[in-house]
Amino acid sequence: MRTHLRATVALLAMAAVTSCSGRSGGDDDAAGGAAANAAVAVTLSPVRCDTLSDLLELVGRLDPAPGASATLAAPTAAVVGRVLVQVGAEVHRGQPLMELEVPELSAQAHSDSAAAAVATREADRQRTLLAQGISSAKQADEAANAATAARAAADASARLLARTTVRSPIEGSVNDVRVQPGERVDAGAPLATVMDADTLDLVVPVPAAQLARVHPGQVAWVVAEGDVTRHRAIVIGVAPGVDSITNAGRSVIRMPNPGERAHPGAGATAGIVLGVVHDALVIPTTALVLVGDQQTVYIVGKDSIAHARAVTVEVRAGDRVAVTGPVRAGELVVMRGGAGLADGMKVAPVPEQP
Repeated sequence: MRTHLRATVALLAMAAVTSCSGRSGGDDDAAGGAAANAAVAVTLSPVRCDTLSDLLELVGRLDPAPGASATLAAPTAAVVGRVLVQVGAEVHRGQPLMELEVPELSAQAHSDSAAAAVATREADRQRTLLAQGISSAKQADEAANAATAARAAADASARLLARTTVRSPIEGSVNDVRVQPGERVDAGAPLATVMDADTLDLVVPVPAAQLARVHPGQVAWVVAEGDVTRHRAIVIGVAPGVDSITNAGRSVIRMPNPGERAHPGAGATAGIVLGVVHDALVIPTTALVLVGDQQTVYIVGKDSIAHARAVTVEVRAGDRVAVTGPVRAGELVVMRGGAGLADGMKVAPVPEQP
């Protein structure tokens, strides 16, 4: 009796296990089937036949063109008298910016001027006496030489005194004023900076591998930091050497800046047009997926199946690339959502979100 009871309990336990396992297996099969049939949401874009510029994008900093910036310095130790301009003021060449007070220089200039006048009168008197036979030629020559030296000293003092009125050497805008009235400055101390920003230069590092493709005369565009406008520019120079630390050379791109929307000192991005490719197969950059070490795109046909195609990137231009490989113009390529795809997977195209 006890043996029969044990056998019955064992049979019931096995039935319970078999029943649970059967339900679990059925659920797993159903989930697996649903996963297999699930379509991956993707956004599609057509492969286009288009013309694409081969751009080299570089980053640098904007500077005034040579000769378009001037830092004005004190010609001698002085006290700042009047400051005649403010930061941002438009000035023309020769316009006074500030006045310096140098009492001893004024006194020296007045003294030298008076001495020159006296020496000149004496030279004139000696010439008259020489003509009358009263004075000797030696005395006349000595007086003439003394007058010349006195006038030279007076002119030098007058020029130095004139420089105490600080004037702008160029036409432009006042970038900064570094002193205030009543401030004492030493000789050579910077007083103000004037810039002409109608034309700016962008100095950019160029990777050594690309340096041979860059040369003066190439068309470029520049977008200044904080701006969205593309300014047309041109490459005006390429340095012959390469920095051993950065492994890059340097190029100078000149940009007209009407209205002075871009500012010296700001960072900027430049694109140098290295060439133009015509009748290229063009796709969005986002369509490229790296599979192993191969650039790959996924083409989707009417069956909504993604087919992997290996391509080679020929030209990059912003958010578009020109490729070569087994793709044709008009085919639909996965623009977004391709990162998790595999060849043969089913997809569900969805409209691109604005």
